[in-house]
Amino acid sequence: MKKITLLLAFFICLNISLNAQTYPKKENVIRLLTYNTHYCKGGSDPGSIDDYNTRRLASVIEALDPDVVALQELDSAMSDRRRRDLLKQISEFTGLDYQHFFGGLAPINGGKVGPGLLFKKDLEVVKKKIIPLAGNEARSAVRVDFEKFTFMGTHLDLNDAKRTQSASTLVNETDFIRKPCFLAGDLNDSHRWSNGGIAFPVLA
Repeated sequence: MKKITLLLAFFICLNISLNAQTYPKKENVIRLLTYNTHYCKGGSDPGSIDDYNTRRLASVIEALDPDVVALQELDSAMSDRRRRDLLKQISEFTGLDYQHFFGGLAPINGGKVGPGLLFKKDLEVVKKKIIPLAGNEARSAVRVDFEKFTFMGTHLDLNDAKRTQSASTLVNETDFIRKPCFLAGDLNDSHRWSNGGIAFPVLA
């Protein structure tokens, strides 16, 4: 069974100012990032859905200057959120030259929520695909095949059985990929949970 390279999620505190910080990349290095946006509500709950918090999140991406970004908890066209296209907003607020690909399948308030990808326009795209996954709400993974590698972003369900089923779907998706494949996102799986870590053995 082909192994998937897991890009582990990491979190950056939005309260830290990144205006003066830069993270230079060496030549010919591809930088990958995953980030659960929490719908750009800010660092508290319930938080506030507004352009200010969206710009703050975008500033983190701008500072890191990744080539590909997997983003989770995005919304599009929801009636109670000004029918915004959150992925597009984030892309624009970074000021970087990104394409965006939204894969939301879960219908909420006239719109959809789900994961999405940002990727630099100088990366040659071979194909794009939305992969439906199991979940108590409609889940998905977004796949983009570039010339030299494949990248998938997702947000797996909290339901143990459906999370494991989704992991199997993602493994099967890689069967005919003959180049490096990266999986990133919020996998909702941890060995520290009472029944956690069950999806990781499937992915490995």
